[in-house]
Amino acid sequence: MGFATKNDKMIVRKERFETISGIFVFIIAIFIFTYVEQLIENYLKERDEPNVD
Repeated sequence: MGFATKNDKMIVRKERFETISGIFVFIIAIFIFTYVEQLIENYLKERDEPNVD
C-alpha cells in the first residue's frame, strides 16, 4: 500500500517535471530563434553594404 502511494507521487512529480522542462525548452527555443534571426539580419546588412576595404 505504501509502495503504491510512493509510485503515485513519483508519477505526479514526473508529470510536473515534464511540464517544467517543456516550458524551459520552449523558452530556450525562443531565445535561439531570436538569436539566429539577429545573426541573419546582421549578415544581410553586411552583405548589402559595400565593403570599404
